[in-house]
Amino acid sequence: MPRGGVNLPGALPARQAGKWVLPEYGRLVPDGDVFRYEVTGVENFVFDAWEDEVRDVFYVEFLLHTNASELPEQITEGRERRAELKTMFDIRFGARILGVVLTEEAGEVFDDWQLNRRIGSDQVGHEFQLDVMAVSVDDLLDWQKTDVARYEALPIEEKRRLRLASQWFWLAIHERDPVNQYLALWFVAEVLAMPDTTDIRPVRELLAAHVGGTEGDWRQLVGRPDCRQHRRTRAEL
Repeated sequence: MPRGGVNLPGALPARQAGKWVLPEYGRLVPDGDVFRYEVTGVENFVFDAWEDEVRDVFYVEFLLHTNASELPEQITEGRERRAELKTMFDIRFGARILGVVLTEEAGEVFDDWQLNRRIGSDQVGHEFQLDVMAVSVDDLLDWQKTDVARYEALPIEEKRRLRLASQWFWLAIHERDPVNQYLALWFVAEVLAMPDTTDIRPVRELLAAHVGGTEGDWRQLVGRPDCRQHRRTRAEL
């Protein structure tokens, strides 16, 4: 099984899969009564290709003609459209058949089913392109006396509920697929607004308070799974 791809030397993984950051190296140096941040080095953009071959293994190969034209979207579409077939494999024959992912690649398939691999990289950017925020000692102390203090005063069951919502939130911000990100954020809203009820109204009120509009506006989108507009919005998100 031949495999290949692109290396991004020096890059560090960002929050979302497929996104990388080239770090900016620096240090704090004394400047009178204050400290000043001094850049000591910046990584350059360097790309190189790699290729190897996994020998003497039995493997299952799926070839799919995608509608997407860009590399990341092609991979995502391939995962989505192969999901039911892979699940059928797994349930019928067990986990060993599809237990290891050897490679996921996009390219062009010829009439003889030979794949011409498309070489493309993930998204990469410099750290200095990110927003910068200064946090002082006073900011940290104020945060400790307000947000952290309020959290520490909560009952244990409330802390567990916030922990669950936070776990779903972190899954959402690291998720690259928009549908999975939407579902994870939806669970955050449910955990926060519906701790001990099946009434969906608190979710609409929470969305109205933090996103905008009124509870009545959100009624057309939340709590009506048969609503055509609700299904369209989920697909767009």
